[in-house]
Amino acid sequence: MCSNKEINEWFKWKNTPAKDRNPKSVEEVFKHYTNICGGENETDVLYNILYLYAIGLYIKTRNEPNINYSISNRIQSGRQYLHSLNYINNHRDLKVDECLNPLAKVYFSYGNLTAMWPGGNTLKGGGNNGYYDNPDIFFRKHKKWFFVLKRKKYAFLDVFVERIKNKKYESLKTFVDSFKDLSEFAEYINGIVAIINDRTEKIKKYLYK
Repeated sequence: MCSNKEINEWFKWKNTPAKDRNPKSVEEVFKHYTNICGGENETDVLYNILYLYAIGLYIKTRNEPNINYSISNRIQSGRQYLHSLNYINNHRDLKVDECLNPLAKVYFSYGNLTAMWPGGNTLKGGGNNGYYDNPDIFFRKHKKWFFVLKRKKYAFLDVFVERIKNKKYESLKTFVDSFKDLSEFAEYINGIVAIINDRTEKIKKYLYK
């Protein structure tokens, strides 16, 4: 049985007050690359665990009795937003943990840090904007800016050229409803882990050539 050590450690980090977190952020861990990209205002975490965890909870529980979710720019049940850290803390699920543990292993890596246009990180990460801090949805919605970003030699975002053609990334709803079950969601997570690992190798070669 998997220990899910990394996802547990990630939640311990996330629940630490921001001023006391060590490290403070992915951007801080890789300051050199962050500075090359233009500083913290022009970088962003590529894949955010918290929002993906909310999606995992949605997939796991959407067919349970007395569960009624609505999806627009966010996933919610009544007035409760699923991406709330407090909500997730109280609804942690072993199977969702197992899905996200591989991402937690590589969360603090070069490949999970992306260059971003000014203001893009705030727009992407806003919980009510319909992007759920997900680059597949975000880059599809902002293709013009994405292709400007992709041309930067240090960005290494070529993989998204084909990914964002997929219509399932048209909206948050089409994205989350594209998963039949948690096994398909786990495949998606493993796929983004592969993207992160590939980008890590390319960024390291760029920085230390």
